[in-house]
Amino acid sequence: MLSKGAKTALIVFAVLFGIAMLLCGLIVWAVFHFIVIPISDRQEAKQREYEAFVANINSKAVAYIEDKYGFTAEVTQIVQDRKGSMFGSVPMNRGGVYMTYNSTPIFVYYDLDTDIGYDDYQYETVYAAVEEIFRANGTGFTELLEEPYYGIGRLHLAVRDELEDACNDLLHVYYDGSNLGEVLAFSGAELAGCYTGGVDFSTYTDWRIPETLLTAEGKPITLRFLSFRNKDYPKPYDLEKFTLPTAAPYVSSYCCFQSGGAIWKERYDLHDYDGAFQYCVVYPDGIEAGDTAVTITQGTMGACNWDAMENWFPTGDVFHVTATTDCTIYLFFLRAHQQALMPGEHYQFGLAMCDETTLKRCNNAFGLNGYGLDDDEEAIFSVEIQHPNGTELDLYPLYKRPAT
Repeated sequence: MLSKGAKTALIVFAVLFGIAMLLCGLIVWAVFHFIVIPISDRQEAKQREYEAFVANINSKAVAYIEDKYGFTAEVTQIVQDRKGSMFGSVPMNRGGVYMTYNSTPIFVYYDLDTDIGYDDYQYETVYAAVEEIFRANGTGFTELLEEPYYGIGRLHLAVRDELEDACNDLLHVYYDGSNLGEVLAFSGAELAGCYTGGVDFSTYTDWRIPETLLTAEGKPITLRFLSFRNKDYPKPYDLEKFTLPTAAPYVSSYCCFQSGGAIWKERYDLHDYDGAFQYCVVYPDGIEAGDTAVTITQGTMGACNWDAMENWFPTGDVFHVTATTDCTIYLFFLRAHQQALMPGEHYQFGLAMCDETTLKRCNNAFGLNGYGLDDDEEAIFSVEIQHPNGTELDLYPLYKRPAT
């Protein structure tokens, strides 16, 4: 027989157990109705939204190709574009549509919000038309270079990685053989033709450039004509680096046309000083090269404060520079020059300048020495010196020991 206290304890336990089970049931019910079902509903809603997106972009892309080219392509794959967020990726109302027509692959990027499509079907045709324009101007054409961000058909639309590369060659305007300017101006383009035939583009006059290519409304079109000194030239990431005087070791002359009528042209006469370095001189407007002279001779070491050079040391060579008028001198120390002047193969190379009173380190002005080039094996130390008329300058090649 249980005592009265034991019976009371069992009753209390049973009541508490019943309450606990009731609470558990309520929790399970709440989780199911407020979490599981909403998640499932959201997933179903997302699936319905995705299916609606696929159906919509499918029909839009097919109609876009039909309207533009007059044929019906078969859709093989659709990839919805997505953008990142704090909680994962968010679907966008645009994407890529992979298609085929007569075994020819076609990629369409379609934006449903703006109702605009872009495709690569005519890319090779347009590229060939651009290349032909460069072939028609000057001799010794070797290749067409595109500025990476503003190349032909670079619209930079896609966010998703797997679509990004596919969106590099997309065109929106139909090319009919006579509207190349309109086609390129839709996205803009910076292009350069490379030549090794010795053409001086600073005085070239036999230009064969369709007027509409530079008058079409839209984003800027830039055409550069680069005359290289030889066939062994590096490829730049930024084409503007080959229209600066620091490109003189590679480029002898250039001409640059931009839509709207702007024209720039320059010729770089490259000189060699006794195998120690190369240089070119740029004069202010109104002064011809024959009106002045730059003289470089072997100098002598002066009593300079080398402690200010922060562990940079003079090689012992000194170059004395004088000019009879204001000018800018660009000096180029190629890798072979640097190694000949420095005591060690792996030392760093530098340059100091003294204008009779002040000794200071010269920096690499524009950095064609490996910066912005595909191949930096021919590293060039370049420096720009503003030379006022009558000032005498001494240049000191420097070296820095590698860290130990």
